[in-house]
Amino acid sequence: MATEAPEEKLAKKITDAMSLSAVAQQVAQLAGDINCSVAELDKVISKDPAMSSKLIKMANSSLFGFFKKSRNVSDAVTRLGLKQTRNLAYSFCVGNLVSGEKSAEGHEHEYSQFNVWCHSVAAGALNDLLAKHSGARELRKHSDAAFLTGLLHDIGVILADQYKHKDYYSVPGMMTYLNQSLPKVESRFLGFTHEDLGARVLEKWKFPKEVVDAVQGHHSPGQHLDNPLTPLTGITEYVLASNEFPGFHDVPADIPARGLEDIKFKLEIIGEPFNEAIEEFWKTAPELMDIYLQ
Repeated sequence: MATEAPEEKLAKKITDAMSLSAVAQQVAQLAGDINCSVAELDKVISKDPAMSSKLIKMANSSLFGFFKKSRNVSDAVTRLGLKQTRNLAYSFCVGNLVSGEKSAEGHEHEYSQFNVWCHSVAAGALNDLLAKHSGARELRKHSDAAFLTGLLHDIGVILADQYKHKDYYSVPGMMTYLNQSLPKVESRFLGFTHEDLGARVLEKWKFPKEVVDAVQGHHSPGQHLDNPLTPLTGITEYVLASNEFPGFHDVPADIPARGLEDIKFKLEIIGEPFNEAIEEFWKTAPELMDIYLQ
C-alpha cells in the first residue's frame, strides 16, 4: 500500500477544517453558467455585505481603471464580467480564511502571516498588470485569472504555518541562512513545499486548473511554459524578491534568476511594457492593500 504524501495528508486536514463560504461557492457555480444574469449574481453576492463592499471597491480601483465608478454590486459585476467576479469572490473568501491572528494550534503569528499576505496582495497586483501589458495572445487569454493566481501563489506558506507551526516556524529563517529558495529548504526539512501544499488545497476547493497548476509550478516557471500563468507568476515572484517591495519574500534577493529574461521575452513583457507595469504597480498596490489587509 502506497504511503500518502505529506502534503496530501496535510491538505486533507486543512480542507476538513476549512471550506469556502457558501456565497463564494454559489458565485462560482453561477459564473460558470453562460446563461447566468447579472441580477442572479447580484442577489447571491448581496447576501455577504463584506464581499459586496470589497467587490465594489475592487471594481473602482485603478487596477481595473473604469472611468465611471460602480455604485452597487450590479454595476461591479457588469464591468468586471462573470469570470473576474468569480475570481474576486474566491480571493475574498480565501483572504478571510488565511488572515486570522492565530494558527490552528493557537500560536500567535500575526506578523509573519501579515507579511506573507502583504506579499501575496502585491503579487496579485503585479501579476495582473504584467498580464495586461503583455503582448502574448495566449497570456492575455488568461489575464482574468492573473490576479487570483498571484494572490494565492504562496497560500501554502500561510497554511503550513497555521497547521504545522512547530515544524514550520523556523523554515523561512533557514532560507536566509542557507541562501536557498524557500521550496528547497522546505523539501529538505519538511518533505514537501508550499507549492505542493497550496496546489493540493486549491485543487480540493475546486479552483480553476490553470490557477492550481500555476501555484504548483511558480518556482520553476521555465518548466511550465504551456500554462502562461505559471511563468507569469514566476516573473512576479522574482521581481518582488527585493527589499524595495512589500512583504515576505520566499526567494533570497541575491539568488540569480536564471532564464528570467528569456521568459519575459517569451511572454512579451520586456522593455517598456515591463517598466510601465512596475510604474503602475506602485500606484495600484496601496489601494489593494487597503482592501485585502483590513
